[in-house]
Amino acid sequence: MQTDLVKLLEEFPTISLKEMNSVRLMNRIDTKYLTDIETLKRIISSSYGEYMVQEVNGCILSDYVTCYFDTEDYDMYLQHQRGMNNRTKVRVRRYIDSDIMFLEVKRRNNKGRTDKRRIQISDPLRMNSEQISFLSDNISYNPYSLIPRLENRFRRITMVNMNKSERLTIDISITFHNISTQAKLDTGNLVVIELKRNGNTESPIKSILKELMVHPSGFSKYCIGASLTDPLLKQNRFKMKQHYIEKITTN
Repeated sequence: MQTDLVKLLEEFPTISLKEMNSVRLMNRIDTKYLTDIETLKRIISSSYGEYMVQEVNGCILSDYVTCYFDTEDYDMYLQHQRGMNNRTKVRVRRYIDSDIMFLEVKRRNNKGRTDKRRIQISDPLRMNSEQISFLSDNISYNPYSLIPRLENRFRRITMVNMNKSERLTIDISITFHNISTQAKLDTGNLVVIELKRNGNTESPIKSILKELMVHPSGFSKYCIGASLTDPLLKQNRFKMKQHYIEKITTN
C-alpha cells in the first residue's frame, strides 16, 4: 500500500526541508481528520496541482519517533479527558531521516490555537540545565516531575499549498508503546491528517475532504495511544473515538 502512495506522490512537485522553514506555523489553528489508506489515495489523487510534497534526503515518507511525558498522576492526559480547552503536551520528537531531535512543548488555548515551542537536543534521556530552563519557562509543572509515558512511531507525508500559507501532514503506520504498561498497539489502516493554518483562510484540501465525506475529528496521539494501551486510565471521553479507530483498523 505504501508503494502505491509513493507512486502517487512522486507526481507532485517537491519542496526541500530548508524551503519548508518559511511555513513552520508554530502558532496556528490545527484541524485533524481520521480516515483509511484507500481513502487517502483518493485524497492525494484529487490534490494534484494544489500542493507540493516535502522531500528529505530523497525520501517523501519520513519516519518519526515521539516520546510523550506526563506527571505521576497523568495530569496532562486528564486535562484532555476532562475536556479542558487549555491543554499542554510535552514530548521529545526524533526526525529519523534528518537525525534531528527536539524537546517540544505544545499548548492549546481556549480559542483553538496551538502554540508549539521547541529546542534541539542530543540525548532524550538526560535533562540538562538548558532543557530544564526551557521547560520551566514554558510549562506550569515542575520539570523534574515529568515521566516518559508513551512512545509513538509513524511515517509522515508533509505537503504545502502552492502559496505556502498552510501545511498538511499525513501520518500512517502509527504504532504505540506504553512505557508504563509495556503494551503495544499497531493501528493498521488508520490515517491521521492534520491541516495547519494561521487562520480560516481558503484551503484546497478542505473541499476535497468534504467531497469524500472525511470530516474534522479531534485526535491526540498521546491521549488515544495512552487510553488504548492502559485500561486503568479514565477514558470515557475517548470511547467513541476508540470505536471509530477500531472500525477503521479492522476493515
